[in-house]
Amino acid sequence: MIASKLKRASFWVLLFLLTISVSAQGQTGLSPKVYTLQECIETALERNYQVRSAYNSLAAARGGMWQAWGALLPRVESNLDYYETWAGVPRINPYTGRPYTKKATYYSANLSINQVIFNGGYNWFNIAYQKNSKRSAEHSFRYTKQSLILEVKEKYFALLKAKMLLEIQRDAVKRGEEQLKVAESRYELGAASLSDVLKAKVSYGNDRLELLNAENNYKLTQSDLNYVLNQDVNTPIEVVETLTSPEVTYTYEGALRIALENNPSYRKAEYDLAGAKNLSWMAHSGWWPTLSWGVTHSADATTSSDLFKFKQENATYTVYARLSFSIFENFQRKTNVSDAKFNLRTQKENLENTKNAVALEIRQAFLNIEVAVEKLKLMEESVASAEEDLNLAKEKYNLGAATILELLDAEVSYKQATSSQVEALFDHNLAVSSLEKAVGKETLQ
Repeated sequence: MIASKLKRASFWVLLFLLTISVSAQGQTGLSPKVYTLQECIETALERNYQVRSAYNSLAAARGGMWQAWGALLPRVESNLDYYETWAGVPRINPYTGRPYTKKATYYSANLSINQVIFNGGYNWFNIAYQKNSKRSAEHSFRYTKQSLILEVKEKYFALLKAKMLLEIQRDAVKRGEEQLKVAESRYELGAASLSDVLKAKVSYGNDRLELLNAENNYKLTQSDLNYVLNQDVNTPIEVVETLTSPEVTYTYEGALRIALENNPSYRKAEYDLAGAKNLSWMAHSGWWPTLSWGVTHSADATTSSDLFKFKQENATYTVYARLSFSIFENFQRKTNVSDAKFNLRTQKENLENTKNAVALEIRQAFLNIEVAVEKLKLMEESVASAEEDLNLAKEKYNLGAATILELLDAEVSYKQATSSQVEALFDHNLAVSSLEKAVGKETLQ
């Protein structure tokens, strides 16, 4: 009986473990999702927290416009009161001799409309300030998106670079394996020494070790891209494009001119300065009197049904105009003007600093592009030369006219040249992407 239960329990445990194993194999065997660069950008923009936060700030700034315009409109208020009073000490009815409590019930209603006609221009300056704040938030939102786009491009290009370097290393391993076979064959025929075989084995082992490093680096760049896309870093992912050499037709002066029209950080600084000017005028408006007008209607009644009868003797109507001026506010106006003054000065300096930062960013991008273009030209010649040297070394070694060291040196030179060419392509694409961000555009085409 007990043995039967143990067998049954063992069966279910094995079935459970088998199910987990199959599920795990199915997950690891999932085919990677293939992304284009544009799909990566769209996915990141949709999921990124900072982008959503910047959009929420923009939505709040848009809401501030309603409040600013609403300050120009009349303000309508109403209140309805109910009162019930009675004496704290009961009284004695002189006729009946019984105690009683005197109670009184009445209702009160009030409706008022008031509007500020003039308050030193505060409301109009506030409208202008809210407009500039909204535009500043719009460019802040653009800056957040473009910064994320540049980061996505950097990780995307890094994955492409890692993929290309991985292919280069795989080819190197294949060549190393072939060279080892040739060395072993020549050794068996007596045309090569044991030292050639050992050197070929060491070189082949180093190639396999570098291949492992290249595979790990490729997996790490996949995780980096997944992280930017705000998805599980272990998600299988693949990219389809190959690194190309985009052409840039801009001059430095032309790029700087476009940047001062489109760069979101610079445009934000412009609107921040305009908003600081509005705040300064708002602070100075406190020294002006406030002119307002209003109309009120109030009524009292002992029953609720009589309360809203406008033609009754206890109803009152008031129309008024008020001119008020604050004589002393505990130095609050002076403090507001001082704060606004220093804020205005800060925003002016921020605008100049941002302009210089944008110019520096463009200058750096142009210099990086210039170096990358020259490096690409050099690497194309280097790859062609290294490939020719490698083919020649192979022929000489097969004929016994070259040593194994000469062949291995040629192999290393060819691998370094192809790897450097990929690095140059990556640097060029990244520099162009940095220039795109600096001028405030997603593409220079």
